[in-house]
Amino acid sequence: MLVTACSSPAQRYHAAAEAGGYAIKDLPAPPFRLTAYRPSEAPSPGGLWHVYLTGDGTPWERGRYPSRDPTPRRPLMLELMDRDPRPRLLLHRPCYGNHPPDAACRPRLWTGARYSETVVDALDRGLDRLVAEREIAGLVLIGHSGGGLLARLLAGRREDIRALVTLAANLDHAAWTRHHGYLPLEESLHLYDVPPLGAGILQWHLIGPRDDVLPVALLREAAHHDPHARVEVIDGFDHHCCWGEAWPALLERLDRYLEHQEEELAATPPGGH
Repeated sequence: MLVTACSSPAQRYHAAAEAGGYAIKDLPAPPFRLTAYRPSEAPSPGGLWHVYLTGDGTPWERGRYPSRDPTPRRPLMLELMDRDPRPRLLLHRPCYGNHPPDAACRPRLWTGARYSETVVDALDRGLDRLVAEREIAGLVLIGHSGGGLLARLLAGRREDIRALVTLAANLDHAAWTRHHGYLPLEESLHLYDVPPLGAGILQWHLIGPRDDVLPVALLREAAHHDPHARVEVIDGFDHHCCWGEAWPALLERLDRYLEHQEEELAATPPGGH
């Protein structure tokens, strides 16, 4: 208990990953090292992988001071991975999950620039490394809260994304900061500055009606940017509850949606819509 109390959020996340049987891996994305967790017994090369992206964690201490370690205190996405039997990986953004942090880490990267080109580009290059090493055929990006926006931004610049799944995603951070009266994230990318995603990527945005961090109306409005996006409100859920318990059933539905999408795409004639 004493060791846990004195450890950093990144160290506690590592400990939870190791206790769950995950291997900790560094993915180089200079000037950063991205921390990733995957099952100790790596899946066979190829196939479809699920990539989990965490939320923003704790960017600020007491709402005033940049946090020394913004890594999420609760390993929600690790809990979801534990319930996922598919090939999978949790990928931290730059400066998250690192102990000690990279020399290039600056507080702006988890405060006003938390969704910046620097952050998205590093994640993109980290995924390039993963795909090349494991000869991966396609990716499903799964992001919670601010990780949902990062997943959306990544999906728009990669050609290997099969599906985008978000949980309580902060897709429009400008509307979110206005809603809460927070400082605007002026150095971050905006959803409305990137093109809509095409029909070839399954888009499934999940949210709970009890979410007081991200109101349903904000997500619905932002999702209109992508004409093929599907928004689903799940009764009884909030920003953190009860994703773990429902995750196996949601993954089964995701598999069915992907199969149906493949059938539809295969039936679409060249140049058709």
